[in-house]
Amino acid sequence: MGRYTGDGVRELSAPSRGAARQASYADTDERTVAWMETTSTDMYQMDWRVYGFDRRSARTVLLGDSAAVSKGKRMPIPPGMSMLSVGADRVYWTTAVPTTGQREFGAQIMGRSLTGGRAPEVVAERAKLPAAAGTDLHYVRSEDVSPGFTADRYEIRKVGGGRDDVVASGPLVPEQQVTALTAEPGRVSWIVSAPAPAPEPAASLYVLDPAAGQAIQVALGDDGSSMMLNSSPRYVCWSNGNGGGDAGQYALDLQTDRLWRLGEAPGLSLALAAGDYVAWSKLGAEPQKPEQNSLVVAPLGSADN
Repeated sequence: MGRYTGDGVRELSAPSRGAARQASYADTDERTVAWMETTSTDMYQMDWRVYGFDRRSARTVLLGDSAAVSKGKRMPIPPGMSMLSVGADRVYWTTAVPTTGQREFGAQIMGRSLTGGRAPEVVAERAKLPAAAGTDLHYVRSEDVSPGFTADRYEIRKVGGGRDDVVASGPLVPEQQVTALTAEPGRVSWIVSAPAPAPEPAASLYVLDPAAGQAIQVALGDDGSSMMLNSSPRYVCWSNGNGGGDAGQYALDLQTDRLWRLGEAPGLSLALAAGDYVAWSKLGAEPQKPEQNSLVVAPLGSADN
């Protein structure tokens, strides 16, 4: 894991000991870079370690290790594409946890101070898709991670100020799930996958202003099963990663209500937002050669679309 600036690349990861690890998920804000590393190359199971880099102290801190919760078991990958989120004072991440019920594993969201002080704590039980906005944490509760929860509904919830409240809820039909979630102060966005089987895959993106009680709904040309969602105060960006559906990269400008199609990158579709800038992947003539691929970063007013 590294951080690129105009002065070059700063290595952030701690030296590897034992099995080789790969960085699988990451998030950042003005002060902190946090990421999850795993030794797994399995598509269904993973161990994890969560690290945080503090730009002020230039220190990398180990925030959590799956060995503390796995009870010696090999744990599945929790559902959803949003596994880790940086808040104003804590880093949050999702983990599978062994259970004693009918299901062998459940899921919960853990959090720890950015300084590494105190031990990691459970912030939300039977929960997935952490999305921090300042000191608040948003998450999703649905039957896939909360046994006994009604199977035809989902809830978007917010933890903050000693409360755990429902922000929004909606229906689910068989095979539908909330697959991605992101939040900014005063706004929360999420994707609900298409029902299956569907003749034309059409997941839905929702962008909600809870205070105003107003939401934008966008029909997506993808089934939503592998959608990646990202936001800044101005933009909401989405793409389908290595999914096999719509490989387009999109950005919704909430200031102008303009929807941008930034390009497409089959097998490596990526779109990110930070402030007034967006970034998206651009494939070379031979995408199997990583050195030919690049990441375009631009304010959308100057994007060549």
